[in-house]
Amino acid sequence: MEYISRDTILDTMTDTFSTKMEQYDLDEIGIFEEHGEGDLYYIGYRVRKNDETFMVHQAYKQNDEGHLTPASSEWVIESESGDFGEFTSLDEVFRQINDINH
Repeated sequence: MEYISRDTILDTMTDTFSTKMEQYDLDEIGIFEEHGEGDLYYIGYRVRKNDETFMVHQAYKQNDEGHLTPASSEWVIESESGDFGEFTSLDEVFRQINDINH
């Protein structure tokens, strides 16, 4: 397993903000981070669409130096409406968010 820095992951995600806003017709997008139990760390996006906020994230394992490696390739959506499944791509995630908002 290759571990990379948190900043590298966040920089890669931040570079795609404007593209994702346009592609998925989002009102806002930002970074979501949360420490989980043990060595788990969650990174993803905080998205707002039609006045509803969604946290979209993947699980990572964090080593003693604070570097991360994916613990899962699946994406999870958390929202005020509930939590939604495991998705294998961001396209699936944002299609689901669009479905929730219709």
